[in-house]
Amino acid sequence: MKLHTKILLGLALGAAAGVSANRFLPDAAWVAWFANNLANPVGQVFLRMLFFVVIPLVFASLANGVIQLNELSHLGPLAGRTFTLFFANMAIAVGAVGNASGRIFSGWLSDTIGRLQTLRLMVGVSVLAFLALPHISGAAMLYGMVFVVYYCYGTQLSVYASTTGDFFGTKNLGVNYGLLFTAWGVAGIIGPIIAGRLFDIFGNYTNAFYVGSAICVLALGSLLMAKRPEAPAMAVMEEAGAAKAA
Repeated sequence: MKLHTKILLGLALGAAAGVSANRFLPDAAWVAWFANNLANPVGQVFLRMLFFVVIPLVFASLANGVIQLNELSHLGPLAGRTFTLFFANMAIAVGAVGNASGRIFSGWLSDTIGRLQTLRLMVGVSVLAFLALPHISGAAMLYGMVFVVYYCYGTQLSVYASTTGDFFGTKNLGVNYGLLFTAWGVAGIIGPIIAGRLFDIFGNYTNAFYVGSAICVLALGSLLMAKRPEAPAMAVMEEAGAAKAA
């Protein structure tokens, strides 16, 4: 029998034994004694032995791979690509944290200072962030700006939903917000096309950030002119009557 088959068989048998003991012998004293005095100590010894084997194995594998390189000059491009991927993954992770933070804390902020005020504030911050992004240097500043931009992005996704309810009511909220959300889909198509075209022309993304900032200025102007519509008096009376009847 091959080694991997033995490992899989042992895992399956161990899982089956544990589930059976928990299901059919939950209060058996000998099962508790076996788990505490035999299974758990042996398992801990096995895991620690495995830990002490894996670390030298990984170190030896890396050292062997470096030694077998024909030329040390190959390490330069390899290290560069490795660090580039690492910093890119870190930026994505920081952006995800900013996105989640914007959805939660800007939702709380909109309950405090108002929906439109929150949206205006975050779009205004986006204008400045896009202007600053081409001129920053250093990983810390980059991650900070990525967090800010994604925070504002998360704000839009959360606060616009409640703003739609405030503007048009909750009766057809799903349809109304769905229509509003199509703007996000259109931007997701047009934005990368514009940025890619500008990169092809200028060889960098600097002008793409400037265009993004200009688009945010237009969005800010729209939000400054936005005003919550007043419900007709008859509709308000009908809603009040329906609430009393309920």
